[in-house]
Amino acid sequence: MTREHYFKIPAKINNYLKQIEIQDPFLFEFMDQVYMIIKDAKIPVATGQVHGCLPYISVEESILLAAEFLGRCDESYQHQLLKEYKEGKLQFSKTKKSSILGSIVKGNYKIIIRKTNTIIQAQDIVHEMFHCLNLNNYIMNRVFTETVSIIAELMFQDFLREKGYKEYDISLLQQYRGLMYTDNLKYLQVMLPLFLEQKESNKKVMDSYDSLAKKTNFSPKEIKIYLTYFWNKTNHNLDTYKYTLGYILAKTFINGNPTLENLKEINELLHNNDIVKFQEKVIGKHKLEELHKYVTEKDFCYQPKQYIKK
Repeated sequence: MTREHYFKIPAKINNYLKQIEIQDPFLFEFMDQVYMIIKDAKIPVATGQVHGCLPYISVEESILLAAEFLGRCDESYQHQLLKEYKEGKLQFSKTKKSSILGSIVKGNYKIIIRKTNTIIQAQDIVHEMFHCLNLNNYIMNRVFTETVSIIAELMFQDFLREKGYKEYDISLLQQYRGLMYTDNLKYLQVMLPLFLEQKESNKKVMDSYDSLAKKTNFSPKEIKIYLTYFWNKTNHNLDTYKYTLGYILAKTFINGNPTLENLKEINELLHNNDIVKFQEKVIGKHKLEELHKYVTEKDFCYQPKQYIKK
């Protein structure tokens, strides 16, 4: 990145702020609170992880596994999953990532699941199905629907333990989420304060790398890498906040040892647009700046010797 590019970053950020205001009003309005929650979150360490292959399961086995879990939450959830598959709305792809294409609120959507022939695809079914179950014409909140889906992921892992899956396998499955969380958290911790400063003061000149390092706890070299990445992108990439914040909120909720009935409860609250009660159930009386403590540096790390495949 040249010096000239560096000092043009505020103007680029300003253009993106105008986009965010239109496309994601939640992020635009609550950007300061989002940053308050993630700014002190620990970057997970990359040591003590397990490596290997997940056990094979077929598409049909994945659907049945996800259906059993959803049925324990509510029978109607199970019926909807099986209905989506029967009608061709639930599809598997070797090349596309798991996501929902189209509009849930209008009913013209497809649920795409990345075909891995492992329990990852079963977990992805659970994640994407909860998006279908809680979004409606009134609520399209990206953070809260991700929160529910990630809570479902974490509770699905407990379900897998009950079904006899080894900690080795579940450790690998959890690391799948960990890679996304770590990469997004680092980027947000560098870029969000810059967006906030631009939003609040409309400054035309940026501080030096050293000054930014004092604000973000990253080295000037690391900051330069992320700013170069930002400069070369054709979008702001801040929408990853929904996964990062969603994971932190999910861990906050999981800390209270919820049951599947509790999962159904918050899912229905979100579906019915009862956001106040939803936040009360998920966050409780915790202060926003303290929520990060439920995600630790070793959140995605394990002791390989304990989980040797037998």
